Amino acid sequence: MNAYITDVRKSARQEKERELGPGLKVREVIALTGATEHQLRYWHYIGLVWPSIQEPSASGVPRLYSAEDVKTIKAIVSWKKAGMSLQKIRRPL
Repeated sequence: MNAYITDVRKSARQEKERELGPGLKVREVIALTGATEHQLRYWHYIGLVWPSIQEPSASGVPRLYSAEDVKTIKAIVSWKKAGMSLQKIRRPL
């Protein structure tokens, strides 16, 4: 991929993250996606999706999700509602 395209994509991603601020906390992600807190924790545990801005490193440190994370979580929630298993969902991700 040429450097110009990479820079444009990186700029677009950074712009989206600027719009969201420093990242979204679990409660905000739940409100936007319809996922439950338990699902988010489980999906992180199995490596399906995790908070890319900040993972909890100690008690009291919030998970912070990016715009891309939210997009991925929305897709997972819709696939789950359609009856798809987590094993099948893992393949396209």
